[in-house]
Amino acid sequence: MVVTTSVVYAVLCITSSILYVVDSWTRNIRASDVDVLHQCATLIDSLAYFVFAYNFLVYLITCKQFRSELHKLFCSCSSSTV
Repeated sequence: MVVTTSVVYAVLCITSSILYVVDSWTRNIRASDVDVLHQCATLIDSLAYFVFAYNFLVYLITCKQFRSELHKLFCSCSSSTV
């Protein structure tokens, strides 16, 4: 699971970085292909941020210790505010 998450993160971040560099180089060119490239870069960049939420969900679903610590955290916060 960790390997899959790491590979997805690496692929999305590397793709986002490459598209960002290419988009920066072609910013002065006014063509429809450049607009598509910019939209793809924005989409891939957004997907790269999704990995952080994905990690949280994977740990929440698969790791009993993570759920236990999260429960302790929320219980201590709610008891201190009462």
